[in-house]
Amino acid sequence: MRKNTGHRMARTTDTIKTVVSKEKEFSFREMEQASNLAFEHELNKVRGLYYGARDSLFKIFQLIKNKEDFSIEPMLPFSKDFVSQLQIEADTWLQIVYKEEKEEDVVMHTVLHCLNTTVIAIRIGIGLKLKSDKLETLAILAFFHDVGMLMMPPEIIKKSGKLSPEEFSTIKKHPEYGSNILRKLGEKYKEIADEIYQEHERYDGSGYPDGLKHGDIFDYSFIIGISDMYAALIHPRPYRNRYLPFDAVKYIIATAKNQFPQNIIKALINEFSGFPKGIYVRLNSKEVGRVVTANKLAPLRPVVEILYDADGQKMQTLKIVDMTKQHLLQIISAYFE
Repeated sequence: MRKNTGHRMARTTDTIKTVVSKEKEFSFREMEQASNLAFEHELNKVRGLYYGARDSLFKIFQLIKNKEDFSIEPMLPFSKDFVSQLQIEADTWLQIVYKEEKEEDVVMHTVLHCLNTTVIAIRIGIGLKLKSDKLETLAILAFFHDVGMLMMPPEIIKKSGKLSPEEFSTIKKHPEYGSNILRKLGEKYKEIADEIYQEHERYDGSGYPDGLKHGDIFDYSFIIGISDMYAALIHPRPYRNRYLPFDAVKYIIATAKNQFPQNIIKALINEFSGFPKGIYVRLNSKEVGRVVTANKLAPLRPVVEILYDADGQKMQTLKIVDMTKQHLLQIISAYFE
């Protein structure tokens, strides 16, 4: 009797453990599904705002390209909305910014790059603890920072190979063109015009058009400069593939760490060196998963839900990996879709 009772108790204990385990899995799946629905809802809202800004900026850039009168006033509400939304949630915005869009139209290409730079600049500004009104000014500057590119010959912008010295000299004129375009709006936007002129100046004096050094360069110009560089790296160009987010940060640190103030470099690292929620990753175990929780304290070690096992088979049961507790696991590549 005691022996049978012991077996029954063991079976009962095993059953309870199984039930508890399944309840935990079900509970986590319920929470994760709710989280995913909330994420998708937020993503759709952000898409609407982003595409609204895209359409408005495209109309303005078309007027500028055709040398017609224009106003930047339609973008002011978007600067407020971008800032308020990015102060609440960043990962949904990053999903849109990281999306690969090959755009042949030079005007639309410039619009998308300016919008992506704006999102990045605002996040860096938030990391620097800038107040909302300062962030909104930064957003307006970022919306129009590359407007001078509209005056560049399309064949240079679309060139797939390395630019010749003459072509690069032409490209280096775009900050001046952009500044002159904004100066047409009068004294109200003079400061933004001045900051656009300096977007490619660098802390160590290696920039252009005037080779200025740190003390003579606007802080906003530094933020726009590093955001512009990061936005360019995470998207493909005719002459190279795109960089993954963390690789783009590593590249900037390796090649341009002396070109920007250290507090701005640090803000870039804090905001963009990790894996945002929703991005797909491949582990060195050959498993493929999706980031469900980003980790700012350990940017390269997020929490991942495994979707496919090492043999490429879709997972039938829930498997969550907290990479801070799995030290042998590493992310070897990432995917945006």
